[in-house]
Amino acid sequence: MNDIVLSSSWKEIILISLSFVVFLGGKIEIINKVTFKILIVSILFVLLGTLSSLFITHSSLSESILIGKRYIFPFLFLCSLSLIPDTEIDIKKSCNVFFYMIIMPNFLFGLWELFTVKTLNDLWFYDALVSAGNNFESFNHFRDGIVRSNGFFVGTLTYAATAFCSCVFFFILRKERFSYFKMLISFSMLLFSQTRTFFIGLFFFLLLYVVSTFIFKKKIKPLSVIIFILTCFLSILLLLPFVTQEFSAIGRIYQWSNALDLVFNYPLGQGFSSIGASGDNRADSQIIDLIRIYGFFVVPLCFTFISLIILYWNKSRLFTQANYAELPFLAILSFLFILFFQSLVDVAILYFMLLLFFKSRLNKRVNYA
Repeated sequence: MNDIVLSSSWKEIILISLSFVVFLGGKIEIINKVTFKILIVSILFVLLGTLSSLFITHSSLSESILIGKRYIFPFLFLCSLSLIPDTEIDIKKSCNVFFYMIIMPNFLFGLWELFTVKTLNDLWFYDALVSAGNNFESFNHFRDGIVRSNGFFVGTLTYAATAFCSCVFFFILRKERFSYFKMLISFSMLLFSQTRTFFIGLFFFLLLYVVSTFIFKKKIKPLSVIIFILTCFLSILLLLPFVTQEFSAIGRIYQWSNALDLVFNYPLGQGFSSIGASGDNRADSQIIDLIRIYGFFVVPLCFTFISLIILYWNKSRLFTQANYAELPFLAILSFLFILFFQSLVDVAILYFMLLLFFKSRLNKRVNYA
């Protein structure tokens, strides 16, 4: 069990601890129906991932938890946010703090890397990780001889995911002061990262924004959103061979083909341990990883999560006409779409969006019981 304590879970532990320290001003609220369902679903899927590891993958309990910690903590964070009393988080102020505290320093760091990093040896973390036995592939850090920027203690994908969400935030807040400047900085970070998936994600977001503005005017239905996401995903996947023959892009088609085999060969999933101690079996898609873990059960998992988003989204529309009220919902759904093409298991920006989603000021007046 010492391995679990000493493993790299510091981000999740700090985030969950701070959520209790900062926002738990009084006693935990009486559990309502929605909170109860969140707790039950979270417990069931943590148990399913663990038990499948024990009885299907035949791993030990400690190994299962150690490998699955990145998948367990999002469930724990959802539970903690559900139990913490309503707060006064302001969406606009929170996004502005996020920009100046996170985006700007990482933008400047990425800009510095573009001018100073020319080889693998120039990466600030290269010597330390090589001495620890890690292997480095040039294509992960360079493209066409230009460095793929990363941030403070995070890799290129996390850097790009944070910039992507920032673009989404300030597009929705574009009527606010300096929002176009903030969008430009965030988009520049995406260019620095050279991660093409997030540009597809931006296209999906803009399409979702138009659909939600002009079509989803009244009550939104979870099934409609699911069909929209799947239609966009399948369209892009089928169009890939006609757009590019690049190995990384075409490889995603083969990975999704293998994902179908996984579902039929292991309908109950293989549990957390199936990912591998060092992530050897991880795919380029987070959804494929969840298919490996949960099998057919990934369908009710995704349906439940999207239904929860739509529930809060519909409720928020009853209490405000402000455009920025839809920020956390559009951002999370766009992020979810990215997960069909990219593996982003525990990036900190996900926790920030969940915080806005559950605890924004707009949600305080909604009674979910």
